[in-house]
Amino acid sequence: MRVLIIILSIIFNIKVYSQIILDKPSDELIKRYQNIGDIASILIDTNIQFSNSSKLQIKAKNAKSVNLYFNKFKIEHGGKLKVFNSKKELVAEYNQESNSDDGLFVIPPVEGEEISLELFGYINKSEIEIGQVGYFFKDTEGIESSGFCQVDINCSEGDDWQEEKKGVVRLLLKKSSFTKYCSGSLMNNTSRDCHPYILSAEHCVSGVSESDLEQSIVYFNYENSSCNASNETSTLSMSGLSKLASSKFEGGSDFLLLELNDEIPAEYNPYFNGWEINEGSFENGVAIHHPKGDFKKVSTYESTLLTPNVNELNNPAYWEVTWIETANGHGVTEPGSSGAPIFNQRHLVVGYLSNGFSFCTKTNEPDYFGKLSYAWEEGLDSSKRLDVWLDPLNTDEIKLTGSFYPCDDTTEQIISELIYDKIELKYFSDKLTFSLSQSEIEKVQIEIIDIKGRIILVKEFYSEVINQTFDLNKMNQGIYFLKVSKRNFQRIERFSVIN
Repeated sequence: MRVLIIILSIIFNIKVYSQIILDKPSDELIKRYQNIGDIASILIDTNIQFSNSSKLQIKAKNAKSVNLYFNKFKIEHGGKLKVFNSKKELVAEYNQESNSDDGLFVIPPVEGEEISLELFGYINKSEIEIGQVGYFFKDTEGIESSGFCQVDINCSEGDDWQEEKKGVVRLLLKKSSFTKYCSGSLMNNTSRDCHPYILSAEHCVSGVSESDLEQSIVYFNYENSSCNASNETSTLSMSGLSKLASSKFEGGSDFLLLELNDEIPAEYNPYFNGWEINEGSFENGVAIHHPKGDFKKVSTYESTLLTPNVNELNNPAYWEVTWIETANGHGVTEPGSSGAPIFNQRHLVVGYLSNGFSFCTKTNEPDYFGKLSYAWEEGLDSSKRLDVWLDPLNTDEIKLTGSFYPCDDTTEQIISELIYDKIELKYFSDKLTFSLSQSEIEKVQIEIIDIKGRIILVKEFYSEVINQTFDLNKMNQGIYFLKVSKRNFQRIERFSVIN
C-alpha cells in the first residue's frame, strides 16, 4: 500500500486532506476469485486512523466499487460523517446513532475506485479506524452478472409473486479475506411482530465469524425496474446480523436462521414470507434468488417436489426440483442463489437452496432445497431448529401466511381459532376469548393451568350463553393450558404468553 498525504494550509481555515492510494490486488488473485461466481470482493487489510483529519480520500486502483470496514466507529454527539463517491456526490451520511457497542461498522459499496469521507460538526472526540477496504473487481458487479437464461422477477413469470419477492434479500457476507453473495428470505412468525428473521443456507456462513456477520450487508428490493431493463429499483440496505440457528450440510438440512440487529424501516416496504411445514404434495411454484449477486431472478417448477435418492445427501431432509422453460427464459440457480426460498403453489416457503446442478447449459439438471419441515425440529436445542423462532407462541400451526409491515396490522390477528360442540376459542397475541351457546343449560367450568400443573384461575358458569375474555398481558410469560369441563365433556388447549 502506498500512502500519499497532501496537506493544504489555508489562511484562517486550516484543514488536513489525506489521500490514501491502495495498489490493485495481484492479477493472479483476481483471476482466481473471478472464476468463483459468488465471490463479490477482495478485502485489503489496512490500518487507517481518521481521528485527527476532517477529510479523507481512499483510492483503490482500477476497482469497480469500493467499501469500508471499520474496527472502530465512534462519532461524537453533534458530529456527522458524510460519504462521497468518485464524482463527489453524497451517497450516505452517518451520526452518533450509527455507533455500535463494539465499534464495528461497514459502509456499503460505492461505485468507482474512489470513496471520500468528511467529518462535520463536533469531531474532536470522534474516533474512526478503518481495518479493511473492499475491492470489487468485476466489470458488472452485481448487474447482469448471472447466466443468459435467467429470468428477471419483473418479467411476466413474476407477475403472481410481487408480494413474495419483497421478502427475498441479497446477502453480502464478509469473510476474512473476501466477501461473497448468498440469497435469503424474511420470514413471518406466529407472534406476527415483524421480527427481522432471515432464512438462508448454513454453508453460506462457513468460516464467517460473529464479527464478520456484524459487518455483513443485507440488500432489499434489488431488482430490475422492469423485465430485462438493466437498472436497479433500489439500493436499500442494512448491516449487522446475528446467527440464531443452523444445521450443517453433512447429515443435516443446511438451514441457517439469521437475525438483523435492527428493525427494518417501514419505508423499505418489507414482506415477511409465510411458510408451510407439511410433507404434502407441492405441485408447482418458484424460487426467487440473486444468482451471482445479480438482480432478483425467478425460476419456475411445474412438477411435484420429490424426496431425492442421492448418496451425498441426507435425503429425508431435502426436496429435489427441476425447472421449466418459460416465456422469458429458463430460470436455474447459480452461486449466489444459495439460501434462496422455494415457494409452493400456496405461495408459502417450503425450503431453502442448499445444493444444485442446474446451469444455463444444463437446464434439466436437478437442484436440492433443504426442507423447512425437517429443519423445524431438527435438533435438540434452539440453535439447531426453527420452530422455537418461527413459532414462539407454540401454536403448532403447520402453515402461516406472509405479511407486509406492520405484520399485526391495525386489526386483531387471530393466532388460533377452534370451534367444536358449540364452543369457540380465539387466541390472540394479548388475549384469549371463550364463547359457548348451550341448548340445554349445564354448569361449565373453565380452568387455566400453568406448565407445572398449578391452577391459576377457576371460573364456573351456569347460563345459556357464555362469553369470557382473559387478558394475557396480566399473566407471566410461559406455557399454559385452558381446560373446559361440562357434563360428559372435557377439552384442554395449550397456549403461550410472551411479554
